[in-house]
Amino acid sequence: MPDLLLWILASLELVIGLGWIFLLFYNARELSSYPNFVLEGPTTRNEEEVVTVIVPTRNEEATIARCLRSIAGQTHRNLEFVVVDDMSTDRTAEKAASVVEGDGRGRMVHGEELPEGWVGKNWACHQGFRMSRGEWLLFVDSDSILARDAVERTLSHAKRTGKDVLSVFPRGELRGFWAKMVWPVLASVIRLLYPLRSVNDSKGGRAVLFGAFILIKRGAYERIGGHEAVRGDFVEDKQMANNLKAKGVPFEVLLDGAVLTAGLASGFTTGSSPASDSFLPVSHSLSFPCSPSACRRLAGRRQPSSSSRPQSRSFPLPRSWLTMSGTPHHARTDSRCSPSPGAR
Repeated sequence: MPDLLLWILASLELVIGLGWIFLLFYNARELSSYPNFVLEGPTTRNEEEVVTVIVPTRNEEATIARCLRSIAGQTHRNLEFVVVDDMSTDRTAEKAASVVEGDGRGRMVHGEELPEGWVGKNWACHQGFRMSRGEWLLFVDSDSILARDAVERTLSHAKRTGKDVLSVFPRGELRGFWAKMVWPVLASVIRLLYPLRSVNDSKGGRAVLFGAFILIKRGAYERIGGHEAVRGDFVEDKQMANNLKAKGVPFEVLLDGAVLTAGLASGFTTGSSPASDSFLPVSHSLSFPCSPSACRRLAGRRQPSSSSRPQSRSFPLPRSWLTMSGTPHHARTDSRCSPSPGAR
């Protein structure tokens, strides 16, 4: 019996070792192609294009002000930003309002009660869309930090390449021992499951977006049904990518840590409460990752639908597929999200 146990342990070590070798060579191959998926500098200015940045947030008092200041400081001036506070129980709304009230382009929305069948983040994004007026929409997580030229560069790239949607994977801020230990392994596995060659190929079998940064043309957003079409999906960014490919909407996913920084918290919780950290139970097997802020909102803000399908056992996955490149106008109490002109 001891000999059998030793043989089993030795076999497991061999399999793990071979797996590591495979991941090492696969990632070396993938990383060698990364220059093909990095943004170039803006070649033309697009000041006439109105971009609405939509920031859904819930219980993010530690990060929301920094996020909004990075948006307000963008080099693209023809910009507005809509902050949707999803019924936070901390000082998130207060801190967001302190930034919004100092910038005439910002608007504060106090989120409505969550309808049946909606996930919290999706409902917040939908409310932000209804308040928007931009020709382009940019969905940003509230724990993300944008580079000053992030909007200008991504908009210029999208128009130059004829893409209606652009998503950027950022540089990660790994917070805590376990995030630093586990993330490189998970990032390698995710790159294996979602190679960008296939993701960015209109005929490729893989589709994914990074939920912390999705720049999308209003017409394309409406064409796929927006967040309303994925109202009950925890991994809404991946499902939106599937919808884009199904509708033939041209999109691209790029890697550029100089555009966006997002955080990975150190917690390994399963997302059972709003205070959960950065891990979300995903019922679509090993599916797609997001940022801690999105996971906290998703975890505690979902109305079950009587028609929703049973959830299978899930593998907790951090929703921040990041590149490892290195690391108000006062808040209005009457903002009940009436549709804006041109919005559905």
